[in-house]
Amino acid sequence: MNTMNAAGLELVKRFEGWRGRAYRDAVGVWTIGYGHTSMAGPPRVTPGLRITRAEGEAILRRDLRRYERVVRDAVRVPLNDNQYAALVSFCYNVGPASFRRSSALRYLNRGLYDQVPRRLALWNRAGGRVLRGLVRRRKAEGELFATPIDEVEAQGDIARAAAARGRVAPDTGKPVLRSRSAWAAAGLGALSLGEVSLREVLPGGVSEASGLLRSLVENLSALSQASGLPLAVLLPGAVAVGLAGWIIYDRWWKSVHEGV
Repeated sequence: MNTMNAAGLELVKRFEGWRGRAYRDAVGVWTIGYGHTSMAGPPRVTPGLRITRAEGEAILRRDLRRYERVVRDAVRVPLNDNQYAALVSFCYNVGPASFRRSSALRYLNRGLYDQVPRRLALWNRAGGRVLRGLVRRRKAEGELFATPIDEVEAQGDIARAAAARGRVAPDTGKPVLRSRSAWAAAGLGALSLGEVSLREVLPGGVSEASGLLRSLVENLSALSQASGLPLAVLLPGAVAVGLAGWIIYDRWWKSVHEGV
């Protein structure tokens, strides 16, 4: 189930603004706190009413639950949390009835997600005139709606949630293509193959490049002569052993020196 995320909550607070004393909004409705009106539920806003900021925060969160239910009931397509939060902010500002009849909701339920920001932008009037504050708010809601949820951040949230429950999130390890160990081992194997090939084509041409590789090739050549097996058979086995040995050593070194 979607939730009103931090980005959506901050958007609402920024555009509603904070007023600890009751006032009339742009269309004459008595308002207090972060845009709370009597229509949203208790407390009833009357002239002279005062509340603390902590009370205003609690009232806002309680008010938003009602509008969250309206969004959940009206929307018939999947939403991510940014899309959901943007619509809750919009619904909170224009009211449930206006939200339900809006073209933004109508286009969304047809699956036309890309049309929603443009449709939100149409709701920029109060009392029959365009208000710059509403223009900015609709723009911010449209941008939030169009902002994808970052996958890396989402995975981090999963890890934090697992830690909060007293469990450690499973370590799936590092992909092979991002592993330094695998690339190093592959490079060693490639050098070994290159050494053998160059020795066959240019005898002695690379003997000074690496004493270790030269010794490896000579030992493999001797083993090939003694066993009667061609280098083409022995070399893959030597590369596989070298690869496994390097990975084991690298993992051991990291566990001892880096605690990985």
